[in-house]
Amino acid sequence: MFKKKEYLLFVISVAILAAFVAVVSRNKTARYLADRLFSKKDDFQSTTNTVSLDKTSYTPGDDILLRLKFESKSAKRTEVRYFGNLEHTFTVALSFRSASLSSREGISEAKLPQREPGSIESVILAGSKRTAEIRVKGKLSESKDSYIIEFPDLNSRFSVVKATYTEHGQLWLGVYLMPVNPGIGDALEDYMQAVPLLIVSPKA
Repeated sequence: MFKKKEYLLFVISVAILAAFVAVVSRNKTARYLADRLFSKKDDFQSTTNTVSLDKTSYTPGDDILLRLKFESKSAKRTEVRYFGNLEHTFTVALSFRSASLSSREGISEAKLPQREPGSIESVILAGSKRTAEIRVKGKLSESKDSYIIEFPDLNSRFSVVKATYTEHGQLWLGVYLMPVNPGIGDALEDYMQAVPLLIVSPKA
């Protein structure tokens, strides 16, 4: 009798699992939840993340090089994953700062067509390799009234009013990080501490 009950429970469990699989395969929300629950999770908590620029100042017409550096906090194997279309993982933020607050007045971002995330890329930090760097190229140009800062690989373009820039004297550039697949309840983004971006007039 006991064995029959065990067999019956097994059959019921298989039936419930089959029903769950069937529902998941047909329902987008269920598929999304299953993916969030059971697939590999990502975060940027196991690395120290910093952004830097290749120059201390830029003149209109200059290229800009962002260096996104990831350093493992331990000797354990760490995988840093990001989307091939980088803007789905890395978002540039520009602002002005005063002694007590930051402001984006005078800074506008163009609404560019959104791209698909593309493939998932990764770098492995393990053993003697404790750091990795992703380089993002940008460009500084100008119009009559504004400076134009763009990063094609991040699908972003900013306009900075020259009069507002002159008032503040310097921009700050930071980067937000969005994990490829964050765990449920995890913070959805991290922030790379902003660095100064100085624009100077070309020499006569």
